[in-house]
Amino acid sequence: MAHDNKELVIEHFEFAPISIIDEVIDSVNELLYQALIGLENFIYKYLNSDEEIEQ
Repeated sequence: MAHDNKELVIEHFEFAPISIIDEVIDSVNELLYQALIGLENFIYKYLNSDEEIEQ
């Protein structure tokens, strides 16, 4: 029964809905990876700067 529903959904949408979820997860992972690289670069520049920072 569940197998028939899955085939019907795939036939109706012409793709497996799980493929969209996989694409979204991959995109979010890539964005987070790039954000962390940017944060890492910022921290290295901040720690290596010669300026004294008042707190």
